[in-house]
Amino acid sequence: MKRPLIFTLPLLCFRLAAQQPPFDFKSLDKFDSLTEHKTKITLDSDMLKLAGKFLGADDDDKSLDADALKNLVGNLKGIYIRNYEFDKDGQYSQADLEPLRAYLKQQQWTRIVEEQDGKEISEVYVQPLPNEKFGGVAIIAAEARELTVVYISGALRLSDLEQLGGNLGIPDIDFSNVKKASPKKEKKDD
Repeated sequence: MKRPLIFTLPLLCFRLAAQQPPFDFKSLDKFDSLTEHKTKITLDSDMLKLAGKFLGADDDDKSLDADALKNLVGNLKGIYIRNYEFDKDGQYSQADLEPLRAYLKQQQWTRIVEEQDGKEISEVYVQPLPNEKFGGVAIIAAEARELTVVYISGALRLSDLEQLGGNLGIPDIDFSNVKKASPKKEKKDD
């Protein structure tokens, strides 16, 4: 028995949507033409499981808790990284990042870190979930000649971000000044 097209088309669209990261990288496409030095990393859950097998393979790095990092990576849905290196200052501006910030705001992401040191800007956004967890994390690290955007999909905590920083191409960001990034619970009157 053949399925009617009306039922097959939505199923096909769902499968295609599932293959794309649930994050809008389209606003970053313009940077492709501005530089020849770019790196794009796309690790879905299957690739993360494979990459997790190689974590901690270098026994020289005793500071890395390889087993904990493997468990964390095994629970993620995806890590997507876009890095652009520019030949000179001024090839992009902060205004070029506004469509991405507008997308994050529209999707109800919460900015938990905003750090500026001269022209270097680091921002961390999260999708809040109950129990002090996040459903996703977006990191924007903008320097005069380099731009990195990271999207991590999956349930994780702030301590997990600290552990991921500096690994798998994710920038190392200091989260020590972030108290609580989860939504505040409303108090009920008795």
